Parts: sequence; structure tokens; C-alpha cells
Amino acid sequence: MVNIVDLAPEMISTIFEYLEQSKDRQCLAKSHPVFKEAIAIYAVESKCYEKIQIESLPIEDWSFILSACGSTVLHIACYSANIASAAVKLASEYCPNLKELIIPIRHEYWNEVKPLLVGLENLKGLILRNDYTPIDLTDLVKLPELRTLLLFAFNPKDVLPVVNLWQLTNLCIRNVDIVLNIYELCRGMAQLESIELEQVHVNFPATFMRDPLWAKLRYLKIGVVRVSSEMPYLPQLKILCIKCHSDIELGKILGRSVTRYSNTLLALRLYCTDKCSSHENNAKTIGQLKALKSLIFSNLNNTYLHFIKSDQLQKVIILSSNKITNSSILILLRGCKNLRYLDVSGCRRVNKNVVGPLINILRKNNVQPDDPLVLTVHLKSFGDVNQGTGTSNSYYNLLVVKICENFIRERPFTVPDPPVETEYLINTE
Repeated sequence: MVNIVDLAPEMISTIFEYLEQSKDRQCLAKSHPVFKEAIAIYAVESKCYEKIQIESLPIEDWSFILSACGSTVLHIACYSANIASAAVKLASEYCPNLKELIIPIRHEYWNEVKPLLVGLENLKGLILRNDYTPIDLTDLVKLPELRTLLLFAFNPKDVLPVVNLWQLTNLCIRNVDIVLNIYELCRGMAQLESIELEQVHVNFPATFMRDPLWAKLRYLKIGVVRVSSEMPYLPQLKILCIKCHSDIELGKILGRSVTRYSNTLLALRLYCTDKCSSHENNAKTIGQLKALKSLIFSNLNNTYLHFIKSDQLQKVIILSSNKITNSSILILLRGCKNLRYLDVSGCRRVNKNVVGPLINILRKNNVQPDDPLVLTVHLKSFGDVNQGTGTSNSYYNLLVVKICENFIRERPFTVPDPPVETEYLINTE
């Protein structure tokens, strides 16, 4: 009789297919050296350890698993500061092909993990979650393959070394109490495809009104605190998210580039405060962006929607806009014949009386039952609406009404941003 341990590891590796729990696979792999060799083969074929979260198993268990399968690991996430140092040590020792690392970072162990971190030569993505402890990021320049960097809750002065990471393609800085000059911070990063900064001073030299800057940038999300100049035209920019202070207008930010963006910008997310006095000017600027397919904005009044007219616009979400009435929604539909998703759950004055007139507009816009308008409404103001409620119109199948019970729709600055891929990049080409 042949002993199972005498079989080829490639054959033994098939056993692991029938063990669903990582703990069971680990116990078997520990039972004999040949099973440890077999689980390494299984890990390559199944990619079961390609993405791991450290908290899912005790650190000592990961030590054994990664000693066998570490070369297959591409992504490690750790969210507990008390084991972050151990996680980086494991990655440094066993995971030479690691591409992305997510860890909390603190001053007390930064000097311990820093040399290990910069030794991860294949690392492309790094997410560091601090708690405002002092961290020197200067050595990140030693990560030659680093392309994506996300920093959370850092002290203002500690983010400044980022200016030297010229190879970055994606940069995100959140929860840092500093107004960053976007040009000064990112001017050397010619490969940037996305930028996310919460507090920004827009101040570009006049030369960049002519010369190309960030020629690959597709996604820009900024909170604009101060505007000293207009932004240059960014030829590949498809998605623009702006949070404005009350005295800042979208037109002043985009400047003379508005006419060029009218053919290229596909998605706009604009958050303005309720005290914003520039409603009409912002609306006129948006009205010029004729290529927009997706539009999300907040704190609107009825006048605002009168300027939004586009046959390209397919999706509109209106947040925290209790001044908007039924009549404005109908005006919007008349001006946007191809609109197929409209979320008015942030508009408490929009009610079920809009349904009948809305369906008549959809019929005139030649909307078909196989591609209806999806209307998301506020439960309390709209009521529990069955399909066709409020009208005997035989064309009610042109409209799908959905109830949104999510109260944060009325609070634009607390609404979590949908993933970029699902919100914008699908069907934007």
C-alpha cells in the first residue's frame, strides 16, 4: 500500500480543494513537510492567499502559512495598530511579490517598520492610516514601483515629502488639517491619473494655461478653499468632484477651460454649502458642460435646474435640496431627453403628484419600456408608491419608482462616495 506522503506534492495538493476553512488547510499542512509543500502548490493554482486580511487569523498562524505560500500573496490588509508591526515583518520576510499594503501606522513603531517597508521593492500601492502621530515619510522615495499612495490623519508637515514621489499615478490625502497648493504639491508628478485632496488652494502659474500638465489625469476630487487662478485644461479629465466654500464659483475654478471641458468632462460631483450665493452662476457653468453623463450636486434651488439641458446626461443625483419642487424636476426632464436615472431623495418637496406629468414628458422624449427612467424618491414626502400610482396613464411602464429610506441623502457632506468604478467609469466612454 502506498503511503500518501510518498505521492508527488502536485497530486497531494488537490486535497486542499476540499478544505474550505483556512484553519483546516493549515492543520493539514502542518502535519508533514510534504503537505506544506503541497499547500504552496495549491496556493499558486487557487490564488487563495492572493489577498489576505491579517485579523482573520492569529499572527502565529499567518507566520506558518506565509512561510509556505508567501510568494503568492499580492495584497495584505491590516487594520489593528497593535499587530501592524508584525504584519509588516511577515510581509518583508515571506512576501517578495507583494503589490499592495494597507496598515495603520504610529510613531512608536514607525522606525522599526520603515526599513522593512521600503524593502518591499515590488510594492505598487500603499495605504497608511495614521492617528496624527509624527511620521517621517521621506524614505518612501526608496519604493521604486510605488504608484498609489493614500494617507489618512497625518500631521500637516508630515505629508510634504510626498512632493518628491514623482512616479505616483494615484494620490489621496484625507483628514489632514492643511490647505495644500495643488500645483506645488503635484507639479512633478507627470504620471498622475487621480488626485484626491480635501483642502486645496488653486494657484497655477500662467504658463500652465498653455502647456500641458498632468496629461494622464482622469479623476480629480478636491475641496477648494481658495482660488488665486483658474485651473489649466486637463485633456484626459473625465471625473471632477469639487466641494466649494460659499464664495467660490465653479466658473472661476474652470475659467476659460469651460468651453474645452464641454466636449470632454463626463462626470461632475459638486458640493456647495447651503449659504452658497452663486447658484445661478454655477448652474450656467454646468449647463455649458454638454458632454456630462453623470451629475451629482447639492443645496439647489428651483432656478438651478432651469439651466441644465443636455441630451448626453444620463444620471442625476440631487442631494439636500429641499427648495426643489415638482415643477423643477419636470423642467429638468424636458431639457435632458436621455436621462435614465434621477435620484430626488434629497428633495422633500418633490411628491407623488409629479408622476403623471413626468410620464407624459417621458413619452414625448420617446423613452421605451425596455429602458425606463429610474426615479429614486424620499419615503416620507413621496409615500409608499406602487408602480403607476398617481396616474392612470397607460405609459406608466416608462418609469420605475424606487423608495430611498437612507436619510443621509439629505446630508451631502456625510454621504460616502460611491466607488469610482461603479459610479462613473462604467459607460462613460
